[in-house]
Amino acid sequence: MIKKSEIQKIVDSYDNLRIAVLGSHSALEIMDGAKDEGLSTIVFCQKGRETPYQRFDRIADEIKILKKFGDMSAAKNQKMLRDTNTKKETIKRINIIC
Repeated sequence: MIKKSEIQKIVDSYDNLRIAVLGSHSALEIMDGAKDEGLSTIVFCQKGRETPYQRFDRIADEIKILKKFGDMSAAKNQKMLRDTNTKKETIKRINIIC
């Protein structure tokens, strides 16, 4: 798990933020608001639950399909989030959820 101080150091270097959400009942609303603010988005969803995000393709810039939600905390996914300037509250939320 990434320490809070490490997260803050990473976020301080961001230029263009991106919002990541867990594919849940509120994900579409969060991404819609992010798009209204000009931010790009990514949704992590469990295999078989991607249809709503594919239907509203204006809202999700990227759909990451996982075998299970817990895979969101995998090192490769955490690195991808950091490398693509994903907003810090999302990263903290991922660590808390998993």
